[in-house]
Amino acid sequence: MGKHFLLSVIAIITLGLACIRCSILLGGDQKVENKSKNYTYLRLDKSPEQQWRILSHSQEQEKEDIAYEHNHTKIIISLNSVCRNYSDNTSLDLLSKNLLRGLYQKGERQNKEIEVDGVKALESTVDTVNPGNTIIRVRTVVLKKSNCTYDLLYISKPELFEKYLPDFDRFLKGFHAA
Repeated sequence: MGKHFLLSVIAIITLGLACIRCSILLGGDQKVENKSKNYTYLRLDKSPEQQWRILSHSQEQEKEDIAYEHNHTKIIISLNSVCRNYSDNTSLDLLSKNLLRGLYQKGERQNKEIEVDGVKALESTVDTVNPGNTIIRVRTVVLKKSNCTYDLLYISKPELFEKYLPDFDRFLKGFHAA
């Protein structure tokens, strides 16, 4: 699995985020949406094993807030946020579906309600296929807190998914929003 394919997957997911953020589609007003600045997360790049590096870190609109890449496997863990100044009753299920829009899904999306930082979240896992028939497993965790939506992503080859999943679980446990 090449680095370029993983970056393409992140780009497609980011475009999906742009679509779900579109206030016209969600029936909101035309206010500008912002990234959240009121959260903390586990710095994977600071772990003693030094297996993760920062792939990107941005507060610019339409980009991920933070993304890590595993140094040897090219697995991606990322966090995206968007905040609105109006009430949004969009379900976690719809947010999760829209997050994965544009990816060719192989099989059904597996959903599970979990709790992250004291609030209900939806964890979804699905295998996706690129045009070169490479299978990538994607896990998303979507939650809403204090008028912000947070999307946490884990993108891996299926055969490496379980081995590095504990790192993603630590990242989830280290996430805290105000």
